[in-house]
Amino acid sequence: MNIVITEKTKYNHRQLHKFGGSSLTNVQGYRMVANIMANYSKSGDLVVVSAAGTTTNKLINWINYSHTNHIVANKLLKSISNYQQELIDGLLPNNKSKILKMAFLKDLKKLNNLINKSINNDIYSEIVGHGEIWSARLMSAVLENAGLSSYWLDARLFLRTEFIGQPKIDENLSRPLLQHFLQKYPNKWLVITGFIAQNKQGRMVLLGRNGSDYSATQIGALAKVNKVTIWSDVTGIYNADPRKVKDASLLPILGFNEANELARLSTPVLHPRTLQPLAINNIDLQLKCSYNPEQGSTKIGHFFTQDTGVKIITSHEDICLIELYLMNRQNFFQTYKNINLFLNKNQILPLATGLNSDKKLIQLCYTSEIANASLNLLQQVQLEKIVLRHHFAIIAIIGSDIIKNSINTHLFYQQLKDQPVEFIWHSNKGISLVAVLHTTKTSNLVRLLHQSLFRNKQYY
Repeated sequence: MNIVITEKTKYNHRQLHKFGGSSLTNVQGYRMVANIMANYSKSGDLVVVSAAGTTTNKLINWINYSHTNHIVANKLLKSISNYQQELIDGLLPNNKSKILKMAFLKDLKKLNNLINKSINNDIYSEIVGHGEIWSARLMSAVLENAGLSSYWLDARLFLRTEFIGQPKIDENLSRPLLQHFLQKYPNKWLVITGFIAQNKQGRMVLLGRNGSDYSATQIGALAKVNKVTIWSDVTGIYNADPRKVKDASLLPILGFNEANELARLSTPVLHPRTLQPLAINNIDLQLKCSYNPEQGSTKIGHFFTQDTGVKIITSHEDICLIELYLMNRQNFFQTYKNINLFLNKNQILPLATGLNSDKKLIQLCYTSEIANASLNLLQQVQLEKIVLRHHFAIIAIIGSDIIKNSINTHLFYQQLKDQPVEFIWHSNKGISLVAVLHTTKTSNLVRLLHQSLFRNKQYY
């Protein structure tokens, strides 16, 4: 494999580069990543990878069909096997590809034995998490074959988790384990699995869908890197989803507060917990396009700005509402305060909250991914009843002191007047205004809001 090396950027400290599945879809994608590593990194840097292409989805579907439709399950297994082996054959010479294919087939045999058992959380995690193992192992071999000294590292060897509502990295346990590998391989590109970790019982833990970004920034903080770059198929963060708004504008810089709110609202661009380790440790984050590294980027950091008003419009179309009905004897606002403390303690704070004291009703807004886990935890709270409702969406505007900008808020409410609004909520810091809608379609509303809010440059 030929690597084209241009003039390299000089670094004083280790950096971390994270690549998503869209960057590793095919042979050309792996080669592209190797070229990026040759030109935008140095030996000793860390590389975190997701599962290639749609591997994770295929593994999930394989599990789902394994006990209901054996014909479909076998087709999925064959598809997974062919895809991974074709990647290996297309990227490595015969002597090296043979070794990796043997390791892959050994993994697949183990997973096939597991899938015939009764599926529990441990077996589910073990199967679904293997996509990252295959990506890291192959990516490391590709770098080695290109002359970049590399070692692949299973994150389960050092990332330890605790479970409080959702998996969280235990930094005190994880840091010394990672330091051992950093000291052992100081001059190698370390290719590390994203998405997976290990609990204190020695079992694999998944860090949530899109959790590779979270594991990447957490690993960056543990390794004390000076910058994390997330490479994907998009250039950075736009003021609206460019798939929905053709004239959406790229934001070259974004403050941690605004980026954190965007992540909290479950945008596909950032995982909700991605920014936490970086903000605490004052590490810059850069979002770049792996297909065109020089096209532009978004840098996220601690930037001072006097701008107020909308910066970003975001939406999410897979939302659930958990409705808490209080008993008549319960003080509404005191009970809400206690519930909020409970949610915070268990790290399941909602995206938005609706309060109706007349109906003794508290509505909590979650993505469908964590709605059931949140519902199970909330069963501990003494209530009249608790109800889970599906098929909702959120649409939000984000910006510094957004709720103090009367023009932006007026235009937002104006566009919502004919929409099926369940309730509207603003963040405690006044950085976002969120509408919860009883619909799963938001594309047209996003376009209308973008046209209305960004028609004049003074609103950027």
